[in-house]
Amino acid sequence: MSVFSAALVMALLEGRMVRLPPLEWRSVVLGLDLHFRWSIAGVLALLIAALTAAGTDWVMRDHPSLKGRSTFTHWILPALTAWVLEILLQHLPLGFLWWAVLFAGLALWFLVILAEYIVIDSADLRYPIAAAGLNGLGFLMFFLMAVGVRSVPWRLFFAAPALGLVAGFVALRAFHLRFSGAWLPVESAFVTAIALQIAAAFYFIVPSPVAFGVVLAGASYASTVYLGNVLEEQVFPQSVVEPLIVVVSVLLLLPWAW
Repeated sequence: MSVFSAALVMALLEGRMVRLPPLEWRSVVLGLDLHFRWSIAGVLALLIAALTAAGTDWVMRDHPSLKGRSTFTHWILPALTAWVLEILLQHLPLGFLWWAVLFAGLALWFLVILAEYIVIDSADLRYPIAAAGLNGLGFLMFFLMAVGVRSVPWRLFFAAPALGLVAGFVALRAFHLRFSGAWLPVESAFVTAIALQIAAAFYFIVPSPVAFGVVLAGASYASTVYLGNVLEEQVFPQSVVEPLIVVVSVLLLLPWAW
């Protein structure tokens, strides 16, 4: 963990110091003028996420209860946490707030790694707390990502698919924890479709990045919880109570976030 943490800190600091011109590609295909522009900062954020996934795999394979199983599901939240942290650090001015976000983000990232290590063993007494914490942190990271993407802002052509895909991965991890390691790709794809449509519909309607993140994260969380309740065969009134509470909470928060 010490080597892994040091490598991540060096990568995050490098992201602040490296300033290179963006990569651009322009072409005409079937009469359409296609122009793509990739910033070095965006590429570096993806590389840091990949570094975190590789480091997470290294740490998880040291667990005695892993027994040769795949560690893929344990990559998702640590990589997402590092990616969101790098995006936030890129857009904050260097100063007290930048360092505060760096240390708070690293502490949060460490908790994610620790919780992922605990949930490898479902018999661990700390498993319920770690699983609940991972679910909450997953949707928190998705909320921060939505705020960051809306603040830049990205083109909708790239933003909606990216947000939908991340929502699907967070839901996939939540289902995997809730149903004792079961893979539910169809249900996760359903959450992806909901997040993608809401992102596309509200991207220009909602002026505040925070309000956009609240709407998107709330809808993704509510749909994930509802699908989990249905899969557990809960009766109709019981299955919709928590999702409705989330929806009402989002509506109450919107005036403050708008």
